Amino acid sequence: INGGTSLGPASNGDGPVTLGVRPEDVVLGQGGETPFDIEIVEELGAHRLLHGKLGGQAFTVHVAKETEAQAGPAQILVRSETLHMFDTSTGKAL
Repeated sequence: INGGTSLGPASNGDGPVTLGVRPEDVVLGQGGETPFDIEIVEELGAHRLLHGKLGGQAFTVHVAKETEAQAGPAQILVRSETLHMFDTSTGKAL
């Protein structure tokens, strides 16, 4: 994901980490370099949820209703300060 954060081992020096991203912390377009394949645009009145695939994984992006979006390829930006990392084996925040 864009932002330059490198994912290393868990806090104890070994094991995988899980990366968490909140849908509202993702920006569609606007300099994004990470490919996101939008499959469904869900209209919810005051906002939209964009459901699709990020790196082959299911992913959802939350945008304002004014944001232009349609099914197909898009670019997203995730700021590194909004990422959350967890020790995969314990679920504890790092």
